[in-house]
Amino acid sequence: MHRLFHVANNTALWVLCVSFLALLLVWRRRPKGLPLPPGPPRRFLISNISDLPRKFSHLGYNALCKRYGDIVYLDAFGMPLVLLGTQQAAVDLLGRRSAKYSDRRFSVMADLTGFSWFFAVNPYGPKWRKARRAFSETMNPNIVARYRPIGERAVRRYLLRLLEDPENYRSNALYMYNGTIIAVAYGLDVHAKSDNDKYVKIAEKTMKSFHEAFGLGGNYVHRFPILKHLPSWFPLAGFKRRLPEWSADARRLRDEPWEAAMKALNEGKAASSMASVLTGDANTEEKVSIAKSACASAYAAGADTMFATFNMFVAAMVLFPETQRLGQAELDSVVGRDRLPTIRDKAQLPYLSALLLEVFRWQPVVPTGVSHLAMEEDEYRGYHIPRGAVLLPNSWAYSRDPLVYPDPEEFKPERYLRNGKLYVGEQDPGTFVFGYGRRVCPGRYFAEEMLFTTVASVLQCFDISGPRDKEGLPVKFELKFMDVSPMLPEEFECHIRPRSTAAESLVRTACSEAEVAGLE
Repeated sequence: MHRLFHVANNTALWVLCVSFLALLLVWRRRPKGLPLPPGPPRRFLISNISDLPRKFSHLGYNALCKRYGDIVYLDAFGMPLVLLGTQQAAVDLLGRRSAKYSDRRFSVMADLTGFSWFFAVNPYGPKWRKARRAFSETMNPNIVARYRPIGERAVRRYLLRLLEDPENYRSNALYMYNGTIIAVAYGLDVHAKSDNDKYVKIAEKTMKSFHEAFGLGGNYVHRFPILKHLPSWFPLAGFKRRLPEWSADARRLRDEPWEAAMKALNEGKAASSMASVLTGDANTEEKVSIAKSACASAYAAGADTMFATFNMFVAAMVLFPETQRLGQAELDSVVGRDRLPTIRDKAQLPYLSALLLEVFRWQPVVPTGVSHLAMEEDEYRGYHIPRGAVLLPNSWAYSRDPLVYPDPEEFKPERYLRNGKLYVGEQDPGTFVFGYGRRVCPGRYFAEEMLFTTVASVLQCFDISGPRDKEGLPVKFELKFMDVSPMLPEEFECHIRPRSTAAESLVRTACSEAEVAGLE
């Protein structure tokens, strides 16, 4: 009984302390001459906590912006949030004023967990700039061309898996993208029976730990850094019990594939990779550390989003079969049926290019984008934006703007075509899908090439159709989503079959025995 009373007193004391800190933060961030952006009224002690959506936040944030305006202010227990409800507001602040809005809010948790090597969660500053520069040097369009054989080999292997095991198209796709990133970053050829397969497993476990760490404890620690000094039994400090596991996973992904890559390079067995590019200039301890971080960041930033985007493509083909037929007709006309398409065919495949753009727009896999942190006070449209405010773009809302994308719920690749040619203009979904300003995704060029090669190759060889009843007749298909990041469709039944016996032969011929070693 005494112990319960003691715990209750500790909890009450904690609530009072947090409430005081929240009120202090609100007072310190009071408007200075200008009003804060409009938003729901703040309640005593809890501020706007009850206004924050608990699931599918992009929908809740969009509803708030529809009610209060293009920019909306919320107070999340002392942390100011600014919702950017339109693409124009996001471009104005995160793009054109990127010097003021390039910081991140996860730096405390990154240091605690060992994920500080992932530059996407680093605060803006010299360390971030060096890591970003190293990553960009290995992911610019000229360097990305060196990785094309890796991507093409991975896609061919996936086509064979799709032929032999179509029901597991989803798990096989995840393996394809995981293995591709490991190969691009480290020059390690990954397939199911290779020694390098363990690095895919390391990467998958590490990213699970990453999402747990930054989802369970990151927000609280950032708002109240004192939590990192408190015992793990203290309220909101329970995350500390998981720190050893998370830190071990972060170290393994950063160090073990790198060590294998260095061994292969020294033995003259390594393929061209990010590691091989960066090693040439890594002549100091700091540069080696930056190179290791850049390679590990490639996996953390790329595999999950490519996998999620591919799943959205499959769903679109089920729901909008006419677009599939039009894409296949273009492939037959340009590429023919006796070889697989490559990225070099892209300029002659405008409809396929438009189809991929529409996949990006139709269901953005990071619907709320990535938050930015205001590094100084600012004024926008007559409103005060406090220093330390977290700005949240809403990519999903921008993709639904009917003035830019008429019939936004429909899947229409022709949005980006004029007179049979690709014409994007101001409709380019890449302007919100890949981020803004100095935080724009540096892996964009590789991701676009890899996804185009996958989409074109799958459509060249396979038909994708939806679920059927016991008599083999189509049944109504309703697309539902998982509330995860990146956003994924719930698993759904679909039928993936070769377009013809010639298509099946093409897959088997294109995937030589050397290419598919260990896949059986």
